[in-house]
Amino acid sequence: MSDILIIDDDPAVATSMQRALQGLYEVEVVNGAMRAAAQVAEGSRYAVILCDLFMPQIDGLQFYDKVLALDSAQAQRIVFVSGGIYNPDMQARVSGLKNPLLHKPFTLEKIREVVRIVAAS
Repeated sequence: MSDILIIDDDPAVATSMQRALQGLYEVEVVNGAMRAAAQVAEGSRYAVILCDLFMPQIDGLQFYDKVLALDSAQAQRIVFVSGGIYNPDMQARVSGLKNPLLHKPFTLEKIREVVRIVAAS
């Protein structure tokens, strides 16, 4: 099991999250949720998955649904990352889940705290 999987289509955001966690965890970065979903389907498991909500192909909630269908325990390890949720339906759905939401911009301390809490659960 790798420690942390970061899913973000913005390389700058993915790199900043990776830098915040590198040295503390084994960190893997992918640029899209389709590839990440395939990795989970193939058996990869993570202590924490940091997943951007807004991405091309499939968004963070669609990724969550795919992971939930494969492994509900793994789905509970997803932390959603967003700069803002302006779609009321998506906001309601995210609010209805127990998964944490990490708001951009975030501090190094905040991302480390969220990852530490989810990894320990």
